[in-house]
Amino acid sequence: MMSVADEPDGTVVTDRPEAAGPQERVASVDALRGLVILLMIFVNDVAGVGRVPSWLKHVSAEADAMTLPDIVFPAFLFIAGIAGIRIGFYKSPELPVFVNILGCLTMAFFVVGLTGLITRLGYRMRA
Repeated sequence: MMSVADEPDGTVVTDRPEAAGPQERVASVDALRGLVILLMIFVNDVAGVGRVPSWLKHVSAEADAMTLPDIVFPAFLFIAGIAGIRIGFYKSPELPVFVNILGCLTMAFFVVGLTGLITRLGYRMRA
């Protein structure tokens, strides 16, 4: 229910906030998301090739180094987190609701990572 009051200067005041317009896209976030997806496809495709430069291969666990394939997944998590923050803030700019949405997204990422870790550990124990 909306109540309307006219002010003496002719303006109209309502107690209902205006509906949010369509969300504007951020070109830099879209460009980084596209680059990360392109790199994911590229490094997965190159993984099956025999003779590739060393910077296109994963380094061993003992090495103190990172290569391009080692950076792609953290970049994906970063861009997914940025998108999650934008989605959460767009749905509700009120801080408690925003923190709740962000907490749910964080827990979802944590559960997916924990599931992958448990699966990997269970596979190693059977082998």
